[in-house]
Amino acid sequence: MQPGGTKLPTIKELRQEYAQLIVQKKEAYKGYREAKREMQELLRTRQNVEQFYGDDLKKEREAARQQRKEL
Repeated sequence: MQPGGTKLPTIKELRQEYAQLIVQKKEAYKGYREAKREMQELLRTRQNVEQFYGDDLKKEREAARQQRKEL
């Protein structure tokens, strides 16, 4: 017994809980991998767009900076 009067869980109970937690972890990790893959795809797409429109974007950003400085 613990000082608070409750019993400690048995090894069998702890193993069952651990197995359940492993299953939950694996399920959560599937979602993480999918989100990570999607993020990487979006970043690649962004890089491609920036590379394709590179000069135009740089000019637009510079113009926006100049406007903010003038205000």
